[in-house]
Amino acid sequence: MINRVIDIHQISPDDIRRIGESFFMEGGIPGKFNTAHFITSLDAMVKSKLGAVWVATDNQRVEGVMGGIAYPDLYTGAKCALETFWYVMPEQRSGSLIIRLLNEFERWATEENCQRIHISCLTGWLSKKSNSSTAEQIAKFFERLGYKPIETLYIKTLWQ
Repeated sequence: MINRVIDIHQISPDDIRRIGESFFMEGGIPGKFNTAHFITSLDAMVKSKLGAVWVATDNQRVEGVMGGIAYPDLYTGAKCALETFWYVMPEQRSGSLIIRLLNEFERWATEENCQRIHISCLTGWLSKKSNSSTAEQIAKFFERLGYKPIETLYIKTLWQ
């Protein structure tokens, strides 16, 4: 079941921590995961009315989360939707959960009158059996859904 979150505190802190830490570890994000900051950030996204968060549950356990914001594009002023967090637990990736979360996000972006959707993706994220997706697999996945690559995101740690 996928529900739009009205109050981030509807989700148990343990589930939020589990999802956030899994994303953090799999993504190889530098630093130390901060559960309190993660919860506060998702909460602010929901309360600001600029963004939305969806939670997918299976037997009362959170298995996936997607969130994003709507904002005016820097160059054109057109309203765009930006995915800020999208994660599905690895054991749930062989089903339709990834697509169902994306469909909810796209539906919201349409309701918000967004002209475009911007999505980033961890390189291992789309793998169904391991964390070994290739850039080519990711590109095919998104292109089948009507997306096209625009830029590549790089990260450099300046301090820890």
